[in-house]
Amino acid sequence: MSWDDPDDFTPADGDNDPDDWSEEQWETYLRESDERSRKMMELLDKYGHDRQGFRKAMEELGHGEIFEEIDRRAAELENQPQVEPEDEEEAIDKVLMESRYAAEAAGAPPPYQHSLGIAAYELTLLVMRSLDGHEEIDSREHPLVVYSNAFLDATDGLAGAGYMREWDDDLDLPSPRNLKIVELKRALKNLVNGLSQLEKIERRKLLPSELCEPIRLRSVALLDDLRAELRRVRGMGT
Repeated sequence: MSWDDPDDFTPADGDNDPDDWSEEQWETYLRESDERSRKMMELLDKYGHDRQGFRKAMEELGHGEIFEEIDRRAAELENQPQVEPEDEEEAIDKVLMESRYAAEAAGAPPPYQHSLGIAAYELTLLVMRSLDGHEEIDSREHPLVVYSNAFLDATDGLAGAGYMREWDDDLDLPSPRNLKIVELKRALKNLVNGLSQLEKIERRKLLPSELCEPIRLRSVALLDDLRAELRRVRGMGT
């Protein structure tokens, strides 16, 4: 199977149309994708989180040809006319204007169309804000990183199921029903894990209760909504 192309995935029964995959086939594909991501992070920890480390990791995984293409394109760009870089202050302003955090702080509505996407977005904001001021975070194994990653993984599941479409997204490409079911189940699992990690964080007093309680309340509400949506999507096939 290729690094990131589901079209190269061939299920055991030979059915290669993702729209027709069963839940089990999607679970296999996503599980293998997670394993590739885990292996990639291990190799980056080993070789370094820089360009050279990334190159070594990709070569060890059998994808060194990606850098051959990058080098080829870089050589082409060197022969093109140079564009004057934009003013540094303008560049900073541009980043800030495009930031969802800045938009949310200014009172702009969440950018997602679906209520589940909005709920996950608002929960993610709370989780990420709870990490402010924690300079002691120095590894992926830190309890606060494990806690926040569980919630981020839940949001990723909803994105994979198509619930994080933005208002300015004109593409209408509905996710296959069985993919939605699998991603909703993964989102539920990760959200439950997030709540479990939150309890551990609170017991260890790594976060104050006044920060944990809003996260807990929003998580429980989102859990109820996810379960209801899972029942609805499952019912579409009956």
